[in-house]
Amino acid sequence: MNDLAINLQNATIPFEEGMALPAYLKDLESDLQAYTAGMTGGFPVLSIRGKAFAVARGGQRTIVTRPDDPDSPANYVDAVFVKTNPAMSKVYYLKGYVEGSSERPDCSSNDGARPEPGVPHPQAKSCAACPHNAFGTNATGRGKACSDSRRIAVAALSAIDDPMLLRVPASSFKNLVKYANYLSQRGIKSMASVVTRIKFDVNEATPLLEFSPRALLAADVAAEVKKIANSELVAQIVGLMPSPHEDDDTPLELPKVTMDD
Repeated sequence: MNDLAINLQNATIPFEEGMALPAYLKDLESDLQAYTAGMTGGFPVLSIRGKAFAVARGGQRTIVTRPDDPDSPANYVDAVFVKTNPAMSKVYYLKGYVEGSSERPDCSSNDGARPEPGVPHPQAKSCAACPHNAFGTNATGRGKACSDSRRIAVAALSAIDDPMLLRVPASSFKNLVKYANYLSQRGIKSMASVVTRIKFDVNEATPLLEFSPRALLAADVAAEVKKIANSELVAQIVGLMPSPHEDDDTPLELPKVTMDD
């Protein structure tokens, strides 16, 4: 080892919040990614399990409650549809999905064409050739054992820089198409410019989503939503980029937004 005499009195500079960094520290090559690679906490999910809206984040599931009654589950949520994946998302469980389970699916696809890299038990080389992707293969004999859904990044207007995943099930596709057509007929070209109310069809036992417009976004908010829609986090949420738990070591970059009341 080289001999190095260190004057402890001059070896450090006290750290102060908001302090100006010395020039030599600004010029250093960043190594922060090496410390955080593969440790990203993922993204939250807007769950519709059991016909109750809940936010699943970091292993915790929090029921969304009514603003006027904190003890009662909300019967709707208002959110901005930030971005979607135009490809179909697919999920398959060998033993069928168990309500409330947090187990990772045995096979899944974010592009509807082939299994995602690293799935535990890929069922076929392509989704088109997979026997579970055929109607009549699920437990009821009507649907598909490999379920379809649409991945959508949504965000509350009060937390527009905190997008989360909403999986719209195949049973709600008809209502989603109806809603898109409704907006189109009124000259609205993007769902990302609208605050959408999402609620359950009260006449259905399983979660069937309904959609309706509540407000149009102001120009400055719409511009911020567009920035967030182009972020890496949103690309991961909708399945256009690998999720942090798969094999992405790239740090997420998401524009921060400050909303005035």
